[in-house]
Amino acid sequence: MTPNGCCSTSDKVGGNVVAYFCTPDLQILHAVWGPESPERFLAEATWAVELAKRLRALPPEERVKAARDAHGTNPYRLSQGRCNRSHQERYDFMASKALTPLAASAADLFLKLVNERASEEEVRVCEGGPLSQRRVGYGPRVRN
Repeated sequence: MTPNGCCSTSDKVGGNVVAYFCTPDLQILHAVWGPESPERFLAEATWAVELAKRLRALPPEERVKAARDAHGTNPYRLSQGRCNRSHQERYDFMASKALTPLAASAADLFLKLVNERASEEEVRVCEGGPLSQRRVGYGPRVRN
């Protein structure tokens, strides 16, 4: 902080965050990173739920290709502007990890998406279902 209470350019305000949307067995469906509006976050969560429903209807051998293809049409890919190659490149990297195990991919994804190494702390996992029944627990430890 500067003497007048303003943040200097070297001060970090908050941490880098990546929210992973996963299958029940913790395979990555989608991810959202950085600060996003509640409306955008809800839209991406809804998109991930719809993707999961579509994938369940497919034979297992077709799911990875279908998941990665679906990412090509997700509006979030272009949400930072059509000229923001950095966001699109990060999004495409994330899409290439669709249906990979969270434990195997989270650290690489975190580094690529927010340009920082992931913590060695356990990954927080929030189980789905009605809000009143959701439970936050911890998934496998992520190592760099």
